[in-house]
Order: sequence, then C-alpha cells, then structure tokens
Amino acid sequence: MPCIERYIENIAGCSSPFQQFFSSKALCSRKDKFKLWTKLIRTLYESDENSIYNLTSCLPACDYNEFRVTKPNAMEIKKQGRAVQGTTLMLRITAPRSQYTLKDQYYVYDGNSLIADIGGYLGLLLGHSIFSIVSILNDWFRYVATKKFKLLC
Repeated sequence: MPCIERYIENIAGCSSPFQQFFSSKALCSRKDKFKLWTKLIRTLYESDENSIYNLTSCLPACDYNEFRVTKPNAMEIKKQGRAVQGTTLMLRITAPRSQYTLKDQYYVYDGNSLIADIGGYLGLLLGHSIFSIVSILNDWFRYVATKKFKLLC
C-alpha cells in the first residue's frame, strides 16, 4: 500500500471503499470518519510536494503526469477562436508547481582534449622508450668497460 494511503488510513482510522480489499482497517462507514477521510484527501490534493512531505513524510514519486478536466469559461473559448455549440469539454494538461528542473548537457571531453591526451600518452611512451635505450646503452658500456678493465688488470 502506498505511503500516502497508509497515512490517511492511520489518521482517519478507516479505509476507503477503493482500498478495502488491500487494507486491514474497516471501511469508513461512520459519517464523521468519512468526513475526516474526505478532508484529508482534499487537503493532500490541494497541496504541493513539499507540503505533502512535511505532513506525511512520504517521498514524492520519481515520475508522473498530472491531468485535469476543466470546464472552460467564455474568455478561454474566445481565446481559442472557436464557436461553441452544445456542451464543451476542455482537457488541460498542466505541469505541477515547481517540480521540474531544467538540465543542460554538454560535452566535457571534446576533440582538442582527445588530441592532447593522445599526444601526452605518445610523449610518455616515447620518453619511456628513450629512457630504456639509454639504460640499455649504459648497461652495455659498463659491461664492455668491465670486461676490458678485467683484461687489462
């Protein structure tokens, strides 16, 4: 059972008709308990994420959509520029209050950095190979000098 529904059931002391099969609490059959349950639902419905968290300690969902069906007023219909005949129903999809973060993505590692890194690694390997050649030559000269010195001694 989701956290918010658990909170409502614990405060109201009963479960909704929609949750009666998933809850151990009795159905909200008394008028006062049902009014309390309805008041809690309305309060949470009209609250934003921060208020809900402060009230219930329930974390918000990571991803969700919010849809509302509204009856348009005359000004909205005139803005649309449409003639209205009979009953009109508008579906307005709104973004919840301050819940979206704008993020920019950009490349941190571009072509110049790639060339610089390749050049750096080549320089490192070249330096290592030159150092190896010098070390080998040094060992060879020592060997030759020691052999010649021993022959002379």
